[in-house]
Order: sequence, then structure tokens, then C-alpha cells
Amino acid sequence: MSTGNWPRIGVAALGAAAVALATPLPAWGAGDVTDTATETFEVRLTPLNGSGVHGTGTLILDESGHEPVLTVRLDVNNVIPGQLHPQHIHGFTADGPVEGKGPQDDATCPTGGSRNQIEGLPEEAQRPDRSLALEEGLDEYGPVLLPLQPFPVPEDRDYLFVETYTGDELDALNLDEVALTNRHIVIHGGLVDGFDRDGRPDTYVASLPVACGEIEMSR
Repeated sequence: MSTGNWPRIGVAALGAAAVALATPLPAWGAGDVTDTATETFEVRLTPLNGSGVHGTGTLILDESGHEPVLTVRLDVNNVIPGQLHPQHIHGFTADGPVEGKGPQDDATCPTGGSRNQIEGLPEEAQRPDRSLALEEGLDEYGPVLLPLQPFPVPEDRDYLFVETYTGDELDALNLDEVALTNRHIVIHGGLVDGFDRDGRPDTYVASLPVACGEIEMSR
């Protein structure tokens, strides 16, 4: 029997074609495509108020799921042992307390000119002009957006903090519209200029800013 002009097709090719025809095509609906976007950020903490507190940090933002997940790791040095150290991500918002600042404005670390804008803060200090209070730094770093809780109470002069945040906890960061690089991290808790009879500072103020760092894209 003549095969005419039909091409000769090998058995292997026929098998591959059959498998391809039997395999269903993927559905390309919006809910079927997974976004695997993960970004890594870093922060270098430098001292405020002459505290000597410093450190580094890493932030990993995972937006591959139905809601973003932010993991924060901080390695902080030269803190006061046995005392509560509040720590936050600060930044500006549309309806925040800092006039003329909005979500797209970058937070910054306070400078020397920020201090002594509010007389008597902190009240415990004998020379409050030497201490930058939390409120006095708002114009630079903005209000608290995300408290990095649980706040550590280190046993020694250093602490390592690792925590993950998701869902409603991240709402104030407004990650859909504002880059995380617009934000800063501020560590609080230090001694002010009240002295004991031996000349050592003995007044601990938990709200006192002691270190600050800009959140940057990891290199």
C-alpha cells in the first residue's frame, strides 16, 4: 500500500505528541499566578544622645502570599542591661502629627539642632538641653508606625532581636504606596544627666532616643 506524500513520523515523536495533547493547559486567572517577590533591606544604627548605642539590622519583606510578611532582625550593642528598650519603625503619614510632612517624605535621623525645642524634656534631666527627647525628634523621623515588640529587656550590654509581623500589624507602614526605604528605625532607652552621689548617671528614661538608622535596600 502506497504511503503517498505523508511524512514518516517516529514512534517517540508520536508518544510525545500524545502526552502534550493529554496535558491540560494552565489557567492564567489572576488568582493562579503566584508573586514570589521578596526584598531584603538593611539598617545601620548609630548613636543618639551620646549613648554609644550602635548596631545593625536586616529586614526581609515577603509579598509572595496573600498578605505581606516582614521579618526584622536587630543586633544592638552597648545598651543598658536590665532595662526596657522600646524600638520602632518611624515615618511620616498623610494625617500624621508633623505639619508639612506626608507619606512620600523620607524620615531622617535627628541632628544636634533638634534638641531643646521642648523645655524640660526629659523632666528628670538636670540639663535637658543636652538630651534629645522623643517628641523633639518627630520632625526628623516622624511618629511611630510599627512598634517592634516585644520590647527587649537585655541581660547584658547587647541584644539580638528577631520577630515577624504580618496582617494588620503592617497597615500603618502603607507598603502598597510607600517604600520601606522611606522609614527609619529608632531604639529608645538610656541614661540622662541626673547623677548620684558618686557622679554616675542614675536616671533611666525609657523613651529617650539612643540610636537611629535608615532602612536601605540591601546591597
